[in-house]
Amino acid sequence: TEDISPEKEKTEEGGTSEEENQDLAGDDELSLPRVSGNFTHEILADGTTVTTVVDASSQDAYQFLDLETGEATEDKWDLKFKRFFILTNGGVSGDGGVQVARLTDVDFDEVEEPPKEGWLIDQADSDNDRDDTADSAFSNGTDDWYDYDISNHTLTAKETVYVISSTEKNFYKFQVLDYYDEAGSPAIVKFRWARIASTDIPDQDLENIPEEGNSEEDEENQAIGAGGGSSRDDSYAVNASDGEVWTYLDAEDGVVSIADPANSTDWDVAFSRTKVKTNGGTSGDAIAAVRSAELDYDALDRSNHCGFTSDEVLVSARPGAPSATGNAVLGDWYDYAGPPTHAVSAKDQAYVIRTAEGGLAKLQVWSWDDGELEVSFEPILTDYTPTRLTVDATSTEDWTYLNLAACDVVTVDTASSSLEWDIALRRTAFATNSGVSGSGSGGAVKVDAATLSTPLDLPTGGWSIDEEITGRSTVDANPILNAWYDYAGPPTHAITPKDEIYWVKGAEGDYGLIEFQSYDSGTIELDIISLAPNLTTFGE
Repeated sequence: TEDISPEKEKTEEGGTSEEENQDLAGDDELSLPRVSGNFTHEILADGTTVTTVVDASSQDAYQFLDLETGEATEDKWDLKFKRFFILTNGGVSGDGGVQVARLTDVDFDEVEEPPKEGWLIDQADSDNDRDDTADSAFSNGTDDWYDYDISNHTLTAKETVYVISSTEKNFYKFQVLDYYDEAGSPAIVKFRWARIASTDIPDQDLENIPEEGNSEEDEENQAIGAGGGSSRDDSYAVNASDGEVWTYLDAEDGVVSIADPANSTDWDVAFSRTKVKTNGGTSGDAIAAVRSAELDYDALDRSNHCGFTSDEVLVSARPGAPSATGNAVLGDWYDYAGPPTHAVSAKDQAYVIRTAEGGLAKLQVWSWDDGELEVSFEPILTDYTPTRLTVDATSTEDWTYLNLAACDVVTVDTASSSLEWDIALRRTAFATNSGVSGSGSGGAVKVDAATLSTPLDLPTGGWSIDEEITGRSTVDANPILNAWYDYAGPPTHAITPKDEIYWVKGAEGDYGLIEFQSYDSGTIELDIISLAPNLTTFGE
């Protein structure tokens, strides 16, 4: 078997050796060079199928292939390769008229003639991916030639078979086999291909890989941006059609012009085509965040401050595409139909927005038309009704951890260094993420009030951080929270929560209130109220 690795011994002039430049001969119609440029060909035993390996590892240079001759040439080419991208000499990528049809659920050996429909040409890059490379039948962000494992960043070739109509109007079947060489080096693309019958296909209008939102159905159903106006009295148009520009929204003022978005609290949410971000986390210096609403938009008139998600750097689902800041929750606002229409449609989902300054608002995208959105976005009231939690703290050895912002139990790997927890419970012992218990800036102070219904201001003194507490046993805990109960002693040994309320400071400096309701052998009921990170007043 001949060596098909892309690394070939070069002559002093930079070409390949005479032996390597000898033509390969198959049947009467097939004659190819053994090596041309970065391409290495091998004709299989059937005399018609070719296995090719191309070194496409350059980050900048494409490798061009003419299927008629097997030559690496930019003068007359059909396909070009760079990393995982495969483009064609057709549509926006070239004037050679190359077309491609994608076949599913067929075996390579069974394909003997071109299909009668489904032909695609290259098109300008869409929002389906985070690169700026043209979309082709092979690489378009939604139906690529590969599956991508985001956990280990590896590509695996799908079994998809493609039929290519070349610049000379001959037909070839084509299938990618691998993206790695035997050493595991990436972008060493291996594929097989063979010429098939050049029967005539019916006259047809070629299908582009459609722009998002350009289907007839979208045009009928999504009038915004096409002269149809708003379908709701409380909504307005947002022009986010420029993928290089962000359009900024404020819950009270609608679309706003922001000169310095990185340092402004005058915007809450921003759109750029289908992309969306909030003014918080990795996207802004403010505290905006998002959670999905459980009610529909019209019924949503108030919310608490629990369960918000801030922006973070999101890893692209496209290999090699750059990571980008965004909001994982709000970024799921739309459905994408995939081929053949590639239509974008807004989900029937309302969102609660914590604004840049800590207020609350509701948002919903109603429609999309090629970057023109219809949006409702307006302030709502803060609901200070406590969240009732039942916490299993029955273990005598392991702590159970709570997060104030989530108003829920969280899993923590290394409690001593983690900032993901604010309160820890173990039987009757209570700790905060502070002092001897953790590396955070937590603490607690008792409130001089009987119920959580009274407006409360944050105390300026009396705060306690965790320390070693000695009693019947020694425990690292918060001395104020650790006195939350009355103990009856023998014979009942009953534990009863005191009628007290506590301010708790979280690991990263935000605040909440808790009130204990019941205790049963380590199962604890408590009420929790979370405040936005910049708020220090509960109630009015």
